[in-house]
Amino acid sequence: MKHSLIRFSAVVLTIAFVFALTGCGSGSNSFTWFVDSIPANLDPQVASASADVIACENLYSGLVRKDPSGKYEPALCERWEKSSDGLTYTFYLKDGLTYTAAKGNSTDYAITAEDFVFAFRRLFRAETNSPYAVEFAALENSAAVLAGQMPESALGVTASGPLTLVFHLSSADDNFLEKLTLPGAMPCDEEFFNSTRGTYGLNASSTLSSGSFYIYNWTASGLFLRRAPSGSLIDSLRLVQNTNSTGQSAAEPAGTARRHLLWPGPPVQTPRDAISSSGSLLSPHPMAEVEGIMRLKWTERTAILGGPLLM
Repeated sequence: MKHSLIRFSAVVLTIAFVFALTGCGSGSNSFTWFVDSIPANLDPQVASASADVIACENLYSGLVRKDPSGKYEPALCERWEKSSDGLTYTFYLKDGLTYTAAKGNSTDYAITAEDFVFAFRRLFRAETNSPYAVEFAALENSAAVLAGQMPESALGVTASGPLTLVFHLSSADDNFLEKLTLPGAMPCDEEFFNSTRGTYGLNASSTLSSGSFYIYNWTASGLFLRRAPSGSLIDSLRLVQNTNSTGQSAAEPAGTARRHLLWPGPPVQTPRDAISSSGSLLSPHPMAEVEGIMRLKWTERTAILGGPLLM
């Protein structure tokens, strides 16, 4: 099943490249992605619906990403170090990075190590109900923090200065770098988060981008993302609902990739479902192993339009 999905995604990626390099009359390179529903929640620590996830993977960048060959390379960090026992990861962030607001407006919110610390603490807050907490069960004290038995400060994620982030694991996780590409591992500025008063990621004004794309418009008609033009790369991405009962939108060219083909399966379990009576984290939802949003095993899991293959 896994290998068939990998081969299928490679075909979809090829199709995406064909349409991604097709310009519009306006001179921009745009791509329309037909989804089952308009994105409704762009909070990366919470997003689990397929449309929400693909939007987040184009709006946000994390510490690392995959290159076209499947190797990990720096994204928001300059480099990283891994201890010999595999229990400590140290990331050195790039200096001078800031978030981007809607319409491409610049902000004074700097991207720092503390933003990643706050993002991971949010994952392990019971009220966040994040589907990504179970993926980072190897972090020191993660189960106890999620269960409310230890304070957030005990979680194995710390900032050693504004640009140095350290992860402490209780057991080695060979997939740790891969998990750092999930939406839940994207940075979140605490000051901005608090300023949104419970609406973080629910509208354009309460969302900041750490990736190359930013929100241009977000209405009942769809989500429209843009970024600065760069040669033949995609600079305009539209996520619109496929309303044709036959599964083919009248405006959709033959062969255009649909999101539900890459993200099959139901939503993942919530952290509450993943805590055993002893307070330890249970295994993730079975669909996460192969075809869900939590653990896709092919390079193209990173955003086709905003990931390393087109950046």
